[in-house]
Amino acid sequence: MAKQRGLIHFVGTLDGVNLYLRKGVPVARKAGGGFTRNSIKKSPNMERVRENNSEFGTTSSGKKLFKDGLFPFLGKSKDSVLHGKMMQLFIKIKDCDTFSERGQRNISLGIESVEGQKLLEEFDFTNLTMPFSTGFFDPLSATFSVVNFNTKNLKFPKGASHLKLQLGVLAIDFETRTGPLFVSAPLLIAKVNSVETFSLAVDFPEFYSGTRITILSYQYVQELNSEFYDLKDKIAYGLKVLKVY
Repeated sequence: MAKQRGLIHFVGTLDGVNLYLRKGVPVARKAGGGFTRNSIKKSPNMERVRENNSEFGTTSSGKKLFKDGLFPFLGKSKDSVLHGKMMQLFIKIKDCDTFSERGQRNISLGIESVEGQKLLEEFDFTNLTMPFSTGFFDPLSATFSVVNFNTKNLKFPKGASHLKLQLGVLAIDFETRTGPLFVSAPLLIAKVNSVETFSLAVDFPEFYSGTRITILSYQYVQELNSEFYDLKDKIAYGLKVLKVY
């Protein structure tokens, strides 16, 4: 039996390895039989386990880098299920790395693939979605434009007076472990029946390298005495990855 290391621990079976808690301690063992720390390091039969451990560690750190970059949007979230789903997402993105040998596959190459980018763009951060079918993102100007946005299609939760929109570009480099987030000014749309046309633009420096991930944040807020307060209910906020490039 071996202990799980790292900040994130899982329960379940992954590639033939059982991950579980024993007396409150996160441990791992080969499905169908036990093994020792020494056998993991040296046994030829444990080669797959060593490969999984190596990839799991780098994937976990990459997922943390991504999540930390989104702190301005997700910092108030206490949804533990979401963080687990994000880890599973990045494991799938890592698997899209078809260039590296098993045990050395990584997010950096996986996210460059069409499949990896599609996984991230289709990921549901929350259950709240927005009707932005008329929206268009221009990567050259880092601008998201929407025409004929009908507020009748919105379902404002109790207490909400406005919808707050904000665009962000995460310049993430999984190799150097850097990931600054550049954001637009927030846009507030009042709870009235109207058709809106608007644009959100990010002042993004051209010299940043790495993968650029464009994210739209939407949050229902309440206006009190000319101040706006975010609603903390899970159905009151959401994120959407618009483009990975």
